[in-house]
Amino acid sequence: MCYTFEMKIVDVIPLAKNAFSENLTYFTAKDISIGSVVTVPLRKKMIDAIVVGEDDLGETKSLVKSSDFRLRKIGEIKGPSLLPEEFWRAIVKTKKYFAATTGAALYSLLPKVFFESYASLRPFGKSRREACLSGRQAGKASGLKQEKLALQLPLEDRLSYYKTIIREAFSKKSSIFFCLPTRGDLDLFYENLAKGIEEFVFTFHGDLGKKEFIKNYNNLISMDHPKVIFGTPNFLFLMTIFKEFSQIILEKESSGAYRTFSRPFIDQRYFAEALSAETRAKIIFADTFLRMGTLYRVEQGEITEFIPLSFRLQNSVKKELIDLKAGSGALADSALAPTAKEERKPSFALASKGKKEFSVLSEPLKKIIGEVKSSKKRMFLFTLRKGIAGITICNDCHTILLCDHCSAPMVLYGTESQSRVFVCNKCKARKQPETKCEYCQSWNLVPLGIGVERVLEELKKGLGTDTTNVGHANKKGFKGIKIFKMDKQSVKTPAAALQIIQDFYKAPGAILIGTEMALFYLNKKIDYSAVVSFDSLFSIPSFSINEKIIHLISALEEFTNKKIIIQSRNPDEPILQAISGGNLSIFYRDELTLRKKLFYPPFSIIIKITRQGSKESVKKDRERLALIFKEYDPSILLGFIPKIKKLYVLNAILKIDRESWVDERLLAKLLGLPGIFSIQVDAEDLL
Repeated sequence: MCYTFEMKIVDVIPLAKNAFSENLTYFTAKDISIGSVVTVPLRKKMIDAIVVGEDDLGETKSLVKSSDFRLRKIGEIKGPSLLPEEFWRAIVKTKKYFAATTGAALYSLLPKVFFESYASLRPFGKSRREACLSGRQAGKASGLKQEKLALQLPLEDRLSYYKTIIREAFSKKSSIFFCLPTRGDLDLFYENLAKGIEEFVFTFHGDLGKKEFIKNYNNLISMDHPKVIFGTPNFLFLMTIFKEFSQIILEKESSGAYRTFSRPFIDQRYFAEALSAETRAKIIFADTFLRMGTLYRVEQGEITEFIPLSFRLQNSVKKELIDLKAGSGALADSALAPTAKEERKPSFALASKGKKEFSVLSEPLKKIIGEVKSSKKRMFLFTLRKGIAGITICNDCHTILLCDHCSAPMVLYGTESQSRVFVCNKCKARKQPETKCEYCQSWNLVPLGIGVERVLEELKKGLGTDTTNVGHANKKGFKGIKIFKMDKQSVKTPAAALQIIQDFYKAPGAILIGTEMALFYLNKKIDYSAVVSFDSLFSIPSFSINEKIIHLISALEEFTNKKIIIQSRNPDEPILQAISGGNLSIFYRDELTLRKKLFYPPFSIIIKITRQGSKESVKKDRERLALIFKEYDPSILLGFIPKIKKLYVLNAILKIDRESWVDERLLAKLLGLPGIFSIQVDAEDLL
């Protein structure tokens, strides 16, 4: 008698200290569900692994035959993982939305320390697990709609509400997970909310070592009392374990830190919402100014207001505009009140030999920097990252080239044929490369990047200091002023960033020059902050740049005590008027109207497919992408930075109606692309 067995191909992720970045594949004749823990042979030993996918051998036989490796058999099935069914359903939902594999999504959404520590984590007692499961099943059976709430208030007001929310939750024997985008945010919330309840508060973040993580995890399991977790997004899995975690508070909801910076480019805010839906937990989206998409969902009734939304910026922090149209810069008489329009000379300083020299630090700003030194205060100078040509200037008179339609700075782009064109990233207007300076009619127009390095060098020069390379801080003090620098080029690890911030706060009369990265770590009040070049923000090729600017000013307000200084050559810019008025409701309405007209999010989903390669391969793949996605009317163009490390960058942009995503047919096409293509779903920029 002949017996036949149905064989299965199984993908797993090792539960090991040095976990692989890709799935491993094995075969078995046993029935195995996703999320099961199994043993598999790896090199010369058996290790534990989590099952993340399975297929019948018959469906993948041709692939197996063509592979250049021999499949090995799964060993023991140990049973279900510590992660419950709700977690796996949220993973599946998330990986489909972002066109990722289960394994890639899992690596993005779980911390590395989880894989390193898995064997040491205590499981639940049977009665406890059954109680959790029965509680969740009862919640689903009740048919009650899951609560999704929006809280839009200044940070200090939100913190006051949270104290009440925690007390009410504890009285109802329920627990709360505060999801915070960065370690700095976590420390800030712990400092403000943990007082008096420290024994019931747990913190989880990426800097935890294995021993500390295991200790916190096991203490969490042992405690019957309601608790509060302050955790970064990779630790959201913890709230799936207990039925008493009835709330997720998604704090600083607009933060860019919620997006993973490498493949598969997952937005962890989506996962948090998917997880809350599976566990029937209430979710609160909270920020000073929520994302446009979230506000639109409130308007559509998908999300309910926790309290009536506040569209006002803080009035306690003074904001002053330095108008760079006036010679060396003029300070407006009132907060962000623009001076009357008049013809003014371009901004430049005179060097010792009479040569005109473009200056990024105006005289009023230098004066304030001097006050920071004399009063031993602290100041943050915000600027763009190194390498971005934020503006185009006349090399003869230093006038900035502005758009004729909206007065935003023009940015110089190169196309695939290497021709050049000036583009306005705000309204998409163009100017030919033969454009002349409007002030002196010179042809000598050059792109100028106002990044961290330029500000640092000018600050040193303006203070009469040397320009030696001093690393992150000036050991000589620059005549009494300590200068710290923070950007991705100079700071490679979170630990290094934390050290710089700690040193900055310890140094009276110090200045921090940094990019958006610094906003993730500043968590205590300082006296002054400044946007060195407001106009260059429009060089960022994003359809949501106006929204990003509002979020930037909101973030500066949170840690600035006295004054925010904004340098601009265009004081009549509408968004400056919105900031000046402090009421963002009109800005929201105008921005939403414009996005609807252009079919931008929240009305669409932007899917960006990126390819880097030689000129010939990029040209070939341009035709390939155009053919594959023909029915979706793709826009295919070179990247904002057309070449990276001698490789050409090509982007294909698809605009998909939000209501139609996930489109299974399109998803299959995306997943069918080779690994040389990078996919971003819900992309925030087009270039």
